[in-house]
Amino acid sequence: MRITRPCFAVLLLSIAGTVSAQDRRDEQFYYPGRFNWTFLKNYPEAARLFNAFDYGRAVLYERLLTHDSVSATRALDREFRFLTTDLLVRPPRFAVAEEVIEPTYAKLAWRAKQMFDWAHVLHRQIYDLHSDERLTEDEGHDLVERVTDYYLTRKDYAFTTVPKTMALMDDQPFSQTFRRRHPEFNGLIWAYHWLQLGLYEPLIAGRSMAERKAGVKETIARFWSIVERPGGFPTVMPMTATVAPEFSARHPRAAVIFDNLHMMHDIIADILSTGSIPRSQKRDAIYQQLTEFRDATRNVTSLDEWREMGDMMGGISRMGGPTGAATGIGTGRMADDSSDVTATVQRFHAALAAGDSAGALALLAPDVVILESGGTETLEEYRAHHLPGDIAFARAVTSQRGPVRVLVRGDVAWANATSTTTGEFRGRQINSQGVELMVLRRAPAGAGGGWRIVAIHWSSRARR
Repeated sequence: MRITRPCFAVLLLSIAGTVSAQDRRDEQFYYPGRFNWTFLKNYPEAARLFNAFDYGRAVLYERLLTHDSVSATRALDREFRFLTTDLLVRPPRFAVAEEVIEPTYAKLAWRAKQMFDWAHVLHRQIYDLHSDERLTEDEGHDLVERVTDYYLTRKDYAFTTVPKTMALMDDQPFSQTFRRRHPEFNGLIWAYHWLQLGLYEPLIAGRSMAERKAGVKETIARFWSIVERPGGFPTVMPMTATVAPEFSARHPRAAVIFDNLHMMHDIIADILSTGSIPRSQKRDAIYQQLTEFRDATRNVTSLDEWREMGDMMGGISRMGGPTGAATGIGTGRMADDSSDVTATVQRFHAALAAGDSAGALALLAPDVVILESGGTETLEEYRAHHLPGDIAFARAVTSQRGPVRVLVRGDVAWANATSTTTGEFRGRQINSQGVELMVLRRAPAGAGGGWRIVAIHWSSRARR
């Protein structure tokens, strides 16, 4: 049976005075530029899905606020079916007036709604910039940073660009209430986050509009496989550095803003779900969290820790899987390249662990640079100095390597991974965590083809 809902055109025209007089309606429009709404023009199937996402988040908060725990479960079950079988299948052509869908919540916490809306404007403007074929890569990069600066001018509504600790989402007294009571709806919200982040990668990775369109199409198809497959939803919150590594490397400020935004989405759902915070105190609790997420001095982590966080949470497989750009589907040979690069990295480590120095050296380019222990070595220097020690170390200890994340650009690839290592080496107990970055170059056919490692950077530290 199809579940019906009021016509969105009517909703858009019926906005009434539902906002609390305690909060100012000081809205601000997009940063001006000819690039605005290019994403909608070139990728309407993706842009329209965001309109459905806006409805889903708004109706979630309204049902949690206006229903007790028992009736909220029934209401959200109905909304989940409506979203997954109707609205997402035929998403609205125009943006949804969220305050019409969540009038009670908007009146309670207008400042929170404004803070979310302002971050979503940043999201959409960055999509526009990556969709505008008239911009060069450098022009697009500069404009992304400029619109991020523009976003940060609204200090009362801007999330900090410093990563906040995940303890704010997971370890407060009310934390995880929503995902425990409503795991299916929570999974759908996390799938939204996966798509919002994942779409950046094919827009950046595509070398032509045709490749970008193919990558976006595959990323949307992946989203539907997440939604429709039993047990397919993310089991942890998608992290920008994991789902969109290239975007995060280019624009870390925006990437951190989006992770902080998504954490705040979860926190508000928990506050509205929990019975430990009375209705009369929910507004204050939400506003206290808004203040926390604008503060760059408390409960924060370093950028290095933020980049590693996704792997510590279980990696891309727990967050919804790779995007169209990462899998290479729809973008020619990228899928095979990514697999070949990963295989080369794995063969290098297998050679070290087997004591096969010749096998390890064969995977290194003649001009390779090794960065290790605070020094730099050429191929010959590495052969004579650190290679024997690296082999002895690899054979003496146990290393658990995380998934290899690969970015391919033509004949060059970047591969990074994390690891944990335990054991004893030369009388010393080892319990460390490490990160690795390798740069690889495709060898010409005359040299046997395949990929060769041209740079390695290793660093590690004792585990806490």
